[in-house]
Amino acid sequence: MRNSLPLIFISIAFQAVSVYLSKRAALQLPSFTILGAVTDLFYVGSLVCMGGQVVSWSLVLRRAPLFSAYLMMSLIYPVILAISFLFFHEKVSIMNIVGAVLVMIGVFSINNSNASKSRVPSE
Repeated sequence: MRNSLPLIFISIAFQAVSVYLSKRAALQLPSFTILGAVTDLFYVGSLVCMGGQVVSWSLVLRRAPLFSAYLMMSLIYPVILAISFLFFHEKVSIMNIVGAVLVMIGVFSINNSNASKSRVPSE
């Protein structure tokens, strides 16, 4: 699992940037149309990031146990919380922050308890 961490974080970064770009596009377009979406640089950038996420995630799934890998993807929640607050000035409550911290604690706790139990065959 440890050798997959860089790819997991790359995948999370692609997903976070994609969400950011999608939100920017949604806010700037007066109405959603297919033509508007395919000609909008924010939407196109979002799709490119989604493609990067698919590729990096496929590489993760080759190397890491499925359960552990998907647990790590839940780390996107605190990242999205930070993006919504920092870039879009959305309201973030203490309970949002507590929830994000609990998710992170849960992910690390479960992954650490499963680290010695699950092995993926090496190539």
